Amino acid sequence: MQHHKPTIQRHIVIPIAVVIAMVLLGAVIVYIRYYNISYPAHFRQIPRIPKNTGAPHRRSNTCSLESEHSLPSNFPDDIPIYSDKTPSEAKCTDKASYEIRFETKDNMQSILSFYMQQLDKLKWTNIKMIDNSYDIADSGRHVYATRIIAQKYDPTIRSNRQVSILIRNLHNAQNPDSINDFTITEHY
Repeated sequence: MQHHKPTIQRHIVIPIAVVIAMVLLGAVIVYIRYYNISYPAHFRQIPRIPKNTGAPHRRSNTCSLESEHSLPSNFPDDIPIYSDKTPSEAKCTDKASYEIRFETKDNMQSILSFYMQQLDKLKWTNIKMIDNSYDIADSGRHVYATRIIAQKYDPTIRSNRQVSILIRNLHNAQNPDSINDFTITEHY
């Protein structure tokens, strides 16, 4: 009596194995791209930056000023300017960063509300308000100050940018019509 072993037909097994291997490879590729895992250089492709990434438009990549009352050349289009004010002072703090100061008679709460709403609308993240109020020694003055800090990922530099907006009101009992100032600083 002869025992016949069941045989698996090769013409069925090979295509099934190929399909399983392709599905597993596809799952690994999706996992790597979804979790942004780095893999060896010889496997890397040229990075593709998708359209409408949120990268800011700048006239220049380096900071330069036409005058001390102008916006820096690298000021991005995704940081709003309160009431389209002209800077009272502007300076480049290094090759890419800058500091811009504005003055207004509008109340501090209006400026705070504007920046909180606009930064959120322009898809800035990790938006925080920090109280930076302080007294000026021997003067009887109190400076009400609030700093807004926000971050935004920029795919062109593959890093987060940070904007800081310091809003101050120098309270002086002799001058109830005090001027508020706010300073915008960006680091990337």
